[in-house]
Parts: sequence; C-alpha cells; structure tokens
Amino acid sequence: MFYTELDSHQSLLQSLCQLLLACRPPHNPTDFSRILVLLPNQRLKTMILLKISEQTPTLLAPKIMTLEHFHTEISGDSRLTPNRIPLRLEPSLQKLLIQDLIAEHNFHHINKRHTHEISQLFSEIDEHIADDGLFFKSIFDDLLQASNHLASTQFFLMDRMKELQSLHGAYKEKLSSLSFQSIYQERRSGNTALQEAESVLSHDLQQSFDHIVLAGLTSFSPLLEELIAFLCKQPITHVLSYANPLNHEEPNGL
Repeated sequence: MFYTELDSHQSLLQSLCQLLLACRPPHNPTDFSRILVLLPNQRLKTMILLKISEQTPTLLAPKIMTLEHFHTEISGDSRLTPNRIPLRLEPSLQKLLIQDLIAEHNFHHINKRHTHEISQLFSEIDEHIADDGLFFKSIFDDLLQASNHLASTQFFLMDRMKELQSLHGAYKEKLSSLSFQSIYQERRSGNTALQEAESVLSHDLQQSFDHIVLAGLTSFSPLLEELIAFLCKQPITHVLSYANPLNHEEPNGL
C-alpha cells in the first residue's frame, strides 16, 4: 500500500488527477481502464473525468465508484455467498412490517403512531449493536440503578422497554422467516464473506487492476472498516486522504 496524506492547501481533485496520470501505463498513456478509484461519494466522478480529459482528450476511463457501491458489489458475489440470497429490507417495507407486528401483539404502551421512531431505533440497533440481548439488558440495569431518581416512572419505563424488546424479537424472527435482512445485516454478510475469501478477491483485483485508489476517505461507516483494511493490504492500493483512515504510523510516500 502507498499512503499520501494531503495538507489543507492541497486540492483532493487536483492531487487525485495527478496520481491517475502518473499511474497510466507508459506504453499506452490514454489507457486508465486498469485503475479502480473508490470515492466517498459520486459527485467527484464527473469532475475527475473532466479534469483528466483536459490532458488526455481521448481515453479509456478508469473504473470509478463509491466505496459503498463497491462493498455492495462484493456482497453480491455469488462465489462468496453461494447458497444464500436474502432480500434487502427497504425502509418503507420495514415500517409496514413493524406496524403489522404492533397490531398483531396488541401492546399496552406501543402503538402504530410510534412506528417511525421504532423503525429508527431498530435500524440503529442493526447498525451499531452486535448483541441486542446485551443492549436491552444494559438498559434494564440502568433503569434499576436509577430507581431512586425515577420513582413512579420506573415501572412505566421498564414495561415499555419490555414491549420494545418483545417487538424487536418478533421483528427479527419475521425477517428471518421471510428471508429479509436490513442493509446493515447485508453489509455484515459481505464482511464475513470478505474474510472467508480474501485470497480469491486479492487475486481477482490484481488480475483486473494495476492500481486501486482510495481517495478522500476521512470518515466512513464502521461496517466498511473491514473492506478498507482488506484493500489497504493490497500492494496495488494507493490511499490519498487528508487523514489516514487506518491511522498508520509510518505512511509511505507515492
């Protein structure tokens, strides 16, 4: 891996284009097709192509996509998940599912008016909490420890949290029975597959590309850490950023 940390006076776009021009094969300076560029968002793509076309009007363009798109592409690789093709649970469908479960269970405290907030809570649990059982246990423990301060509201809050825990359990069972998974579960599946098939992907990447460029990744979802760590192991990877995403102590210059 090659790492270059930009300072505040350097333009990411200009530095990235200079790197791409330097990565061209000497025998064919119009061919960028064996360069993979991974960006934090899609907005830079058009600007990059316009910038490099100023110096190379006729070119074979590099492959440019967001890191999230690349992660989704890997997650869907049939060699990595050959016997499992779950359906993605979109937010609108998630809310309908939660509404149906609320009606089915006839809760005392929870009703359909709470669907939006519950949907957000369940998404946060999916994204950030590895063990939801421990998550709810910690909340119950906190409520018990705060009994002197909560007084009469303690039992109301405990009952409400028990209903939320019950609803979340039913929600997970329903997702499993319908072969649905949230976008965060989908990414975790991709990460598991990534760990199981690193050698396959490393070979594929080095067969398809001469250079991989990670540009501008100053912040990202924790679910993408595995992918970034994997890419940074590749000898063909260049990291170009204002802050090193993996906090390497001794970066290598380009």
